[in-house]
Amino acid sequence: MIIRHGQYFTVYSNLKDVSVQRGQQVSTMQSIGTVYTDSSTGESDLEFKVYKSTTPVDPQLWLRSM
Repeated sequence: MIIRHGQYFTVYSNLKDVSVQRGQQVSTMQSIGTVYTDSSTGESDLEFKVYKSTTPVDPQLWLRSM
């Protein structure tokens, strides 16, 4: 799934399901889906990437401490 934030794009891979629709506005801390969990290992692995236009950006700058 790809979400556009003005000049920026966030990319999410390995989602089990997505809870937002195309064209829908999303807000900070809003759930956008569920990460897939491997039933045999119990492991969940989300791939998260950020781009400014086509240039990769460090995604750590976009993560919020909980």
